Amino acid sequence: MKKIKLIILLIIFVKISFAQFKVFFDTAPIDTLKTCKGISFDFEVEIEGALIDDDVQIEWDFDDGTTTYPTLWDTINQHEFADEGAFRIRVIATRTTDKVVEKSYDILPVLISVEPDFEGTESDVPASQDGICPGEEVVLTGQVTPIEWEEGEKSNIQVIDYPKNIQPGNNISYTINRRDFPVGNVLTNAENIDSIGVKIEHSNASDLKITLTCTNYEGVDKTIILKNNEGEDKYLGEPFDDEEQIDIQGVGHWYYWDYTPENEFLISSTLTTSTTIASGGYQSYESFDNLIGCSYNGDWTINIYDEISIDNGYLFEWCLFFDPSVEADTIIYTNSFDEGSYMWDSENSDDGISSNAGVAKLKVGEDDPINYFFKVQSDFGCVDSSIVKVTVEIPEITISNKVPYIGEKVDMSNATTWATDWVWKFGDGSDKVKEVSDVKKKYFEAGDFYIKLKAISETGCNYTVKDSIKVIPRPVVLKDINIFTPNGDGKNDVFTFFKPDDDDDGITIANIADIHAQIINRDGNVVCSWRD
Repeated sequence: MKKIKLIILLIIFVKISFAQFKVFFDTAPIDTLKTCKGISFDFEVEIEGALIDDDVQIEWDFDDGTTTYPTLWDTINQHEFADEGAFRIRVIATRTTDKVVEKSYDILPVLISVEPDFEGTESDVPASQDGICPGEEVVLTGQVTPIEWEEGEKSNIQVIDYPKNIQPGNNISYTINRRDFPVGNVLTNAENIDSIGVKIEHSNASDLKITLTCTNYEGVDKTIILKNNEGEDKYLGEPFDDEEQIDIQGVGHWYYWDYTPENEFLISSTLTTSTTIASGGYQSYESFDNLIGCSYNGDWTINIYDEISIDNGYLFEWCLFFDPSVEADTIIYTNSFDEGSYMWDSENSDDGISSNAGVAKLKVGEDDPINYFFKVQSDFGCVDSSIVKVTVEIPEITISNKVPYIGEKVDMSNATTWATDWVWKFGDGSDKVKEVSDVKKKYFEAGDFYIKLKAISETGCNYTVKDSIKVIPRPVVLKDINIFTPNGDGKNDVFTFFKPDDDDDGITIANIADIHAQIINRDGNVVCSWRD
């Protein structure tokens, strides 16, 4: 698909006043942008309550792994979505004045048209055929079924693609990026968090300090200590406890922190008498109240610090669940396709092929293209297409020997898959016709002969091809014959140098144009002589 550039002008309105510092997409009355994959466009935002100076930073997060940090003077940010689906573009403005951090953000959902299912888009050419007869009528049928796209809650659980090794000095962090809640939603009490969990294994639980950091769009980000580096020397999960082989992964267990835990702190020595601390829910080291004011639509980062040397382990997954009563926005949409937009097109046609509700009838000539495109336009204005290949099969004559001898059998055949009847003409005046795909033929005269084959389809479409052969006399090579005794005793009574006529591989009378023979006796006298 050709890339089209759609420009949504970016205008920054600067209001020098005491208004609240705020950034938002200036898209009214549009709340959601609907567009096509592969289109480049810019965005428009508005900033209130700020001077244009270096104290304001802008972050663009396009929800497809692309994040940019332009200067305020360069906030026109062009972007192209390469994949279909829903994306929530988030713009964040931050300024620091007198050591006070102010933040503001806005989110604009962008829906990229989803390619439909074209199953059933096909030609009526039977699968058993390699192609069709030139000039044969073909029926093209286009079928399109919209695909529903649904995005539920984003990233409740983050699976680490390659489990991260936790070892001394190798502090690790992973971020769950949420942007699927109404803009402005913040945690108002500790109960807004349902649970935070890690799937982990480590050879010494007391080594680890685990924290969670959230985005606070009202100011400085906030952090809670979930587990402090204290307590007994116990296992988390089932580690491979060999300090010489730190690259071998053990088995991870899930450990959770929630508002109403079933167990005490994860560092407690009263947890278990076994080597491994049991998986389950535990009380966080600091209160969940630390997270009040965090934005649901921010970055939530788990941090794991290995404070003591020697021991190590692995992080496999981590999760963050909010109170189910706090509902995220779910985006569900399905493109629609109007039959009036259905069109068939070909490689050599810019005007399209006449069709009705996706059905087109056309005759395909010898030089016509083999690729036909069924195109549909969605309610987003995007054009999707499916290719149907229609191959024209030109008959060919296969000849076993194109320079046969007089009287030699020649095999001629044709394997055209669309043909049901074959008419052969051999060019020797016999006009012998056989309604079969292969024949055997003998020529009894020397010369050039032109062969015609007409292949006929079941519907009567036909195509004629020509070829030729050159028939030549067979050179006569005689054996040395030095005994001829025609005395009737059954031995050497008959003089011959050819075999019966029905043997194609021998010398026949038909091969001989002229003969001159002499029979000479032992004394050198000519007994008999003749020419024919």
